Amino acid sequence: PHAHGISAVLRMAADTASVGASDGPRFFDSGLGRTVKRYLGRTKSQETLVRYSTLVCIYLLAFCIRLFSVLRYESVIHEFDPYFNYRSTIKLVTEGAYEFWNWFDSDSWHPLGRVVGGTVYPGLMFTAAAMYKISAFLTAWVKLRDVCVFTAPFFAGNTAMVAYLFGKQLRDTETGLVAAALMAVVPGYISRSVAGSFDNEAVAIFALLLTFYLWVRAVHPQVE
Repeated sequence: PHAHGISAVLRMAADTASVGASDGPRFFDSGLGRTVKRYLGRTKSQETLVRYSTLVCIYLLAFCIRLFSVLRYESVIHEFDPYFNYRSTIKLVTEGAYEFWNWFDSDSWHPLGRVVGGTVYPGLMFTAAAMYKISAFLTAWVKLRDVCVFTAPFFAGNTAMVAYLFGKQLRDTETGLVAAALMAVVPGYISRSVAGSFDNEAVAIFALLLTFYLWVRAVHPQVE
C-alpha cells in the first residue's frame, strides 16, 4: 500500500508538470529558441561551442592561477626590479614620454644614479600606461598600481590564446587546445607572470610568441 501511494504521488506530480509546461510558453517553441535548437543540433556548431568554452576556461585558469599572491599579500608590487618598473610607469603617466626618456633617477644604482631612458626596455611601461589611459577613458576608476599588478596575469591569458592559434596553425585545433592548456599552467611561465611581478617577461613572452605565430602565418598563409 505504501508503494502504491508513492506511485500515485509521482504520477500526479508528472501530470501537473506536463500540464504546466503545455499551458505556459516554452523557450524552444519561440523563434529564438528554435534558432538556438537548430544551431545546437549541428555537429560543427556543437564542436565550435565546446572549443570556445574550453578556450574561455583555459583563459580563466591562466589568469586566476596567477592571483595567489594577491589573495595572500593583497595587491602589491613584488621584488626590486618590478618596483622600479612601477616607479618608471608613474613617471611616464604623470609627466609624459619626453620626461620619461630624459629622466635621471638618482635613487637607482646608488651612488652613480641611472639614465632611465637609455637603460630600460620601455615596452612594459608603455603597455601599462596605455592600459591605464584606456581604462580612464572608459571611466573605469582603477589605480595605476592595480594595472601594473594585474598586467602579467592578463597577458598570461592572452599568451595562452596565442599558443592556441600557433598550435592550430602548425597542425590542427586539438593541438592548439593542448598548447594553450600547457601554456596556462607551465610552472616556468607562472613564476615570471604572477600578479605583482611587474617585470619585462610579463609582456615580452606574449610578444615573443605572437611574433613567432605571425611569422609562421605569413610564411604559410594557406594553412587553415
